[in-house]
Amino acid sequence: MPRNIRNTRRNFARPSDTFTVTGPTSAATFANGAVTTTVTINTVSNPVGPVGTGVYTVTSTPALFNTTITNSSTSFATTIQVPLGGTTSTYTLNVADKNYNGNGKQKVLTNAVTGVPTAAFAASIVVVAGGGPGGFNYAPNSSTGMGGGGAGGYREFSSYALELATNYTVTVGAGGTATSFPGTNGSNSVFSSVTSTGGGRGGSYDSNSGTQQMAGAVGGSGGGGSVTNQIGGTQSGSGGTSISPFPFVEVYSIQGNSGGTGVFGSTINGGGGGGALTAGVSATSTVAGNGGDGRTSLIDGAIYATGGGGGSSTGTAGQGGSSNARNGAGRAGNGSGIAATANSGGGGGGCALNSNNGYNGGAGGSGIVLLRYPNTRTITIGAGLTGSTTTSGSDKITTITAGTGNVSFA
Repeated sequence: MPRNIRNTRRNFARPSDTFTVTGPTSAATFANGAVTTTVTINTVSNPVGPVGTGVYTVTSTPALFNTTITNSSTSFATTIQVPLGGTTSTYTLNVADKNYNGNGKQKVLTNAVTGVPTAAFAASIVVVAGGGPGGFNYAPNSSTGMGGGGAGGYREFSSYALELATNYTVTVGAGGTATSFPGTNGSNSVFSSVTSTGGGRGGSYDSNSGTQQMAGAVGGSGGGGSVTNQIGGTQSGSGGTSISPFPFVEVYSIQGNSGGTGVFGSTINGGGGGGALTAGVSATSTVAGNGGDGRTSLIDGAIYATGGGGGSSTGTAGQGGSSNARNGAGRAGNGSGIAATANSGGGGGGCALNSNNGYNGGAGGSGIVLLRYPNTRTITIGAGLTGSTTTSGSDKITTITAGTGNVSFA
């Protein structure tokens, strides 16, 4: 028999590799309309097959999904996400070896996936935290400009799975205040398992505290840095908090950006607070930093989460980001920073001092939660929350502006 024919027969006769499969020790359950369950595959022999890769398929009975896995490791775990819309409560997972000419073995895991919802629907959501305040200042006989407040964290989902007759927790975070040293960050906003982090306060100074100056604080976006002529140095605003993508369709991978740097020069200027879109601008020797720009919501087209402008002792004050859209501007000369607009998530403006008085930082804007969903659904806004609903084409838009409580859908 010719050698090539013998080799062909040998290849087709070659058995599958030996492997074992394990699944979760208990049934996986659904959260917000989707579920993930982990399957571990341990190969015992010939894990890569003649083509150099380990190929397995995972299917379900009844049919709901079909996933191909390629992994040449001898032992690995894979996570299967079950899509929406199933009508059967229990699914069996079938894992088949496809390494040898399609002549693969099959292993079966029963009761690996349960609870597929029948009444889930997709919504768009925006969760904006309260903005941070501009920097506070009390420094007699000193000329200073304080940092702008960082914007509240901004998170947006273009497709978030919701279920009927289920309570979802909502919290709208308050804006931070700086009526005493060093001020407080904005408060977090929450929708279900999504949390946006409050904005960082701007850098502050109080000669009575024993602390000469403070950098901008970390937050959803960081506050701008401050300087004093007693120190003669610079401070950077702290960075915004990064997040990992959520297992639904999250539009952005970060909540915000860092604050700008304060500068000691011919005038004393605070850095701008960070915004959801861009970082706060660093000050120069004559001009305080502008706040970072915010993001335009895909739900209502408004701009949210802009950074506050820095204050300037005798130069030019910084402006809020995004053309000063609903956030605080810094103060030049003497005066408290300008507060951000309510429900904007904007950072407050930094104050400025060129006399013997003390001044407050501008308050950060409170946060907001926006929901856009099919107009065939009806929302119930529970006690403790302030909100309203309008219709836009085939959708409804619910705006929640204050409080803590639950919402549900029918």
